[in-house]
Amino acid sequence: MNPVPTELLFMPDYSADPIWDAATESMVSLDRLPIGEDTRSVIREWARRWEHLAGQRMHFDDVENGKHPGPAEPVPPQAWETIERDGRALCQQLREELGDGWRVGWVSFEHARRHVQWATGGPVTLFLPASGREHRT
Repeated sequence: MNPVPTELLFMPDYSADPIWDAATESMVSLDRLPIGEDTRSVIREWARRWEHLAGQRMHFDDVENGKHPGPAEPVPPQAWETIERDGRALCQQLREELGDGWRVGWVSFEHARRHVQWATGGPVTLFLPASGREHRT
């Protein structure tokens, strides 16, 4: 088995653990990380909540664009604020539990571009993995 990468991205996606190798952009199973089962469980539960909201948003967008019959309700902004707040807290919990020697970045998307914040309260950088560069924003 390949070694577990130590530079990770905390980024949800459909039907996946929300942890990705920053170098290869491949998913990293939470089962491969040296963390407690409680942490694994709450991160996976958060990922399911995110997926549910994202699915609701996609369905609403499809109804609005005439791709599916309605009705559909938009996801309230408060739901997104809660999921982001909870995700950031879990990202920090993961950083603390993994400890020194690990780097975990919180990923956000603005203007169709991926950004990463490597430390709570730290700078947010534009993440350009193919070039191996990051630009502070």
